[in-house]
Amino acid sequence: MHKFQFMRVLSIFLSICLFALIPTMGQEQALYQLPEKLLVQFDQQYRPYVLHEVSKKQTLYSIAKLYLQSEQNLSKFQNKAQLKAIKEYEWLKVPVDISFKQNKTSKALYYEVAAKETFYHILKHKTSFSRKEFEHLNPHIHHGIQAGHIVQIGWLTGQDEIKSQALETTHEPIIKKQLSDTITQLNHSEPVISAPIFKYNFEKRGVAARSRVELGKGRFYALHREVGKNKYIQILNPITGRSVQAKVIGKIPINFADDVEIVVSSEVARELWAIDKKFFVEVKYSK
Repeated sequence: MHKFQFMRVLSIFLSICLFALIPTMGQEQALYQLPEKLLVQFDQQYRPYVLHEVSKKQTLYSIAKLYLQSEQNLSKFQNKAQLKAIKEYEWLKVPVDISFKQNKTSKALYYEVAAKETFYHILKHKTSFSRKEFEHLNPHIHHGIQAGHIVQIGWLTGQDEIKSQALETTHEPIIKKQLSDTITQLNHSEPVISAPIFKYNFEKRGVAARSRVELGKGRFYALHREVGKNKYIQILNPITGRSVQAKVIGKIPINFADDVEIVVSSEVARELWAIDKKFFVEVKYSK
């Protein structure tokens, strides 16, 4: 009889402990899991971000880690009042990069089509997908795109996978060979700290590949498929809002992936506050 009562009390005690743990488990899950669907929005400069509702015990660091980026990068998107102490149920803008390709750790990024928004406008300003890729991932727009449609525009990619998408080391000898004459000339010239002001006729969005070739402080140079040698190109990092004008010193080697819009020197990447070897940019230029 006593044994039966003991087992009953033990069962009740364990049940109470289990129910007490359920909220904690839910909180831990909120700390380390992304929302089921990531819906991207854009600010006036077409910089992509998602809204994140702060859960209990979350910090800027834990949120940044959740979205696979640095705390510093996340902080730049917030106002000063938010940085002092984020609160539960508060909404934060989390910048995202829509330029990376799918891999085993990717999570899809979506966008809700606005009223009067055209297929062309989305392709130009709100995705780095080619038309073929965009249509393949969004078969429901085959008969036309409409306001309210939810379309996939990119991938949220893990840092380890981002590194694997970076420049292959086999590209570097080609770049070095292409730049050898230019580097010799640069050693006898002044660094390009600032460039003349130009009016640009063309604008594109795409992936910038960072070269590991070091040219020296203030030397802002780039390779591009369309811009002529010795002309200038304006490069904007929409995530950080930083921009720079770089001098084009050659064409992109043919063995680079088609999604690479521009190859930049390490100095350009640092000026744009770009951490990764590949990052999304907007470029303006004249042919």
